[in-house]
Amino acid sequence: MKHKLILCLVCCLLLTRTAHAQWIVTDPVNLAGNIANTIKEIATAFKTVNNTWRMCQTQERRLPSTHTPSVLRIYL
Repeated sequence: MKHKLILCLVCCLLLTRTAHAQWIVTDPVNLAGNIANTIKEIATAFKTVNNTWRMCQTQERRLPSTHTPSVLRIYL
């Protein structure tokens, strides 16, 4: 019985052919959802960069006004 099972498995493995895809499988709803999520992520990243840029500009404007001449002498 064991030999017949092994022989059957070997025959099945030897007689199989390679599979060839006939059609491209796509999921348009999933693709559209992924594109929408990517657009949202890009918009969020743009807002983050824009806010960081504004924060740096604000800090740049405030930096000279925070140092009085006596404080600057310490660092020079």
